[in-house]
Amino acid sequence: MRRSARWARQNLFSSPWNALLTVAVAAAIGLVLPPLFRWAVTDATLNGLSRRDCAGDGACWAFIRVRLDLFFYGLYPAPERWRVHLAFALVAVAAIATLRTEGRLRLVLAGALLFLVPVLAGTILVGGVLGFAFVPTNAWGGLMLNVLLTVVARVGGFILGVGLAYGR
Repeated sequence: MRRSARWARQNLFSSPWNALLTVAVAAAIGLVLPPLFRWAVTDATLNGLSRRDCAGDGACWAFIRVRLDLFFYGLYPAPERWRVHLAFALVAVAAIATLRTEGRLRLVLAGALLFLVPVLAGTILVGGVLGFAFVPTNAWGGLMLNVLLTVVARVGGFILGVGLAYGR
């Protein structure tokens, strides 16, 4: 308890201005969270198939439950969604293996994570080879597409950054 009290005194109440800000933020959180919780949980509608099924002033989670697959996969064909899971698992396993190893093997795994895994994941997702059915990219969407674009942007940014650093 002493350690946390010392941390709070140093970081939250170190000056009159910081104390005022701390109290103001705590009050704002105290005013906002209870109504937000009531709206999102207590008064929310969980079951139904459309907006007509939602009653009251709470959140309408029925729409989310009905459209959850669209939010995650976009228009990716339902029988082929296992490929999305496989691609994410491939990226996750490669990332965890890279973070949990040390030395020279870590460099090899990092190189595979940066160069080999995106090519394999992209091949799995697009298909058209190795017996996979072709899935056009206009059928991609949702969280899958956002994560894919994030990974591609980070890998591309890393490669571009290293290239620019060496060129400097």
